[in-house]
Amino acid sequence: SATCVWRVGVCDTSFVKLGELISSRQADLRLSLEKMAQNARAEGYELTKTTLSAFANHEPSESPKRRTMEALAIALDVPFPII
Repeated sequence: SATCVWRVGVCDTSFVKLGELISSRQADLRLSLEKMAQNARAEGYELTKTTLSAFANHEPSESPKRRTMEALAIALDVPFPII
């Protein structure tokens, strides 16, 4: 079960769920975070290993914008609406 990531005094489980999805897809695809980021960059998105790591560890600096979510979907090889 997801634990809280506290944002502005509110328990937000979405970051935890995203982190779990990243970890799960990384294991399924047997790819490093760097390779996953490279896959997104190959499609024209700006995504770094550092950004992926921040989400995987439930420590994003801010809520992701739509373009970042699209890049995450490419990196994780899942349809965009899943993210």
